[in-house]
Amino acid sequence: MNYPIENNELKLELSLVDGDIELIGEERSDIELELGDLRKNTADEVFDISYENGELSIIQKDSKKLLKMFNIKGVDIQIKVPNKTIISGDIKNVSGDIDVKEFTGFTGNIATRNGDIEISKIPTVDIKINIINGDVSVKEIDGKLKINNVNGDVQLRESNYKGININNVNGDIIVDGDYELEEDAKIKIVSGDIKLNCNEYKGEHKIVVSSVTGDNNISDKFPEGVIIQHGGLKELKNLKFLKDSFKPMIKQFKEHFKHMPTEKVKEEVNPKKNDEENIQLILKMLSEGKITAEDAEKLISALKK
Repeated sequence: MNYPIENNELKLELSLVDGDIELIGEERSDIELELGDLRKNTADEVFDISYENGELSIIQKDSKKLLKMFNIKGVDIQIKVPNKTIISGDIKNVSGDIDVKEFTGFTGNIATRNGDIEISKIPTVDIKINIINGDVSVKEIDGKLKINNVNGDVQLRESNYKGININNVNGDIIVDGDYELEEDAKIKIVSGDIKLNCNEYKGEHKIVVSSVTGDNNISDKFPEGVIIQHGGLKELKNLKFLKDSFKPMIKQFKEHFKHMPTEKVKEEVNPKKNDEENIQLILKMLSEGKITAEDAEKLISALKK
């Protein structure tokens, strides 16, 4: 399916249940949409697709029975756009990878419950990323990033950062590149290591690093006084770290979580372990979807009594 594009601007709303998403810029003058091996008549049964006034909407219907009928386990979506395109909107996936690359700009939200997210070679970005289980990889971008990740690594490389806000429960964080921050950057992690490298640093905004467990490796190329570090279990005091950073994100995906009663989970929390070990266990169960953020909150509160 092909669509015309005017003024190199596209508003995109994309929602997929099971499959990979690729949004890529090319030397072309139109938009091309490919839906895996689906035929046109089958695609109309599985997706609601519309394109009008520069707005492309691709929404997968509640179509598990249809996919089973057509013997299709999942649908991969590929969208090719002119490489000068500036895109705004939302890209959401339940289970599958998302790859966004090689066009002029992107503003909006990208989310997946189970899969990796890769963003590369986009000169202008202002992106919010939500991911439950998977890695985030960003390379050769210029702009602002807000990343919430429950279980997986976050790697930002070879980029110019105007804004950084990272919340990670379980996984390592690597940030490498140039910094031209328009506001203080915030990097929060519960379990995992943080590595920060600097090629060039402009401005006087700070980078605030908060970690509960793990090692911080900070390059000495940062100007003196730029990095502010907080660490240790005190970061979980009053559960502010957990609630403020992760509860809103998890709430967005609550329909995908399998809830386990708090009473049952308590059996796995051993009073003979120290608080740090028990907190790690609770956060691991949270990242695996065995408990809700509310359950984790109650359990950590009980440990502190």
